[in-house]
Amino acid sequence: MKYILDMNYRKSFEKRKIDINDCIVNMKDILERLCGNHITITYDLKETLAPVVATDLYIEEILLNLVINARDAIKTEGVIKIATGLKTLKEAIIVPVFNQVLAGQYNYISINDNGCGMSQDVIKKIHKPSFTTKKNGNGIGLHIVYTIVKDLAGYIIVESTEFKGTTVAVYIPQAADTIALPYTCA
Repeated sequence: MKYILDMNYRKSFEKRKIDINDCIVNMKDILERLCGNHITITYDLKETLAPVVATDLYIEEILLNLVINARDAIKTEGVIKIATGLKTLKEAIIVPVFNQVLAGQYNYISINDNGCGMSQDVIKKIHKPSFTTKKNGNGIGLHIVYTIVKDLAGYIIVESTEFKGTTVAVYIPQAADTIALPYTCA
């Protein structure tokens, strides 16, 4: 029994082809409990996405950190929308913090909230370790997300308007030589 547990534990750290929609569906209960009764989470998961090369733990860490930040930005009742989809870059682009991003097919995970939003000055600093806008925050959550996304050769786009909310979109390259997987949200 110990051997099986050790193998499963190690497997969760190994990069392999995974379906990001499966990871999101598997975390629904946890994410909804984290947000409590005053926040509604909605899901808009694209039905067919090719797999990405990552670990379940990477995707879970991204989701947890971004949903917690979205939750904390909502002062009263609110909505967090989690969406997935596909973006094709026909040519390389330059993205702040990530530098050059290669052309190709990217799956995205988008977390949108109707919280307090951020100024452009704050957005410029959010990837830095120890930077926080929270009274009791440690500033490590978004830095972890940036580190993971860089390791996956992806990038992040943040759009925000003060007092109107924020959208954080994480783009992860699709695994090479894959075809889109049919997916139905339970």
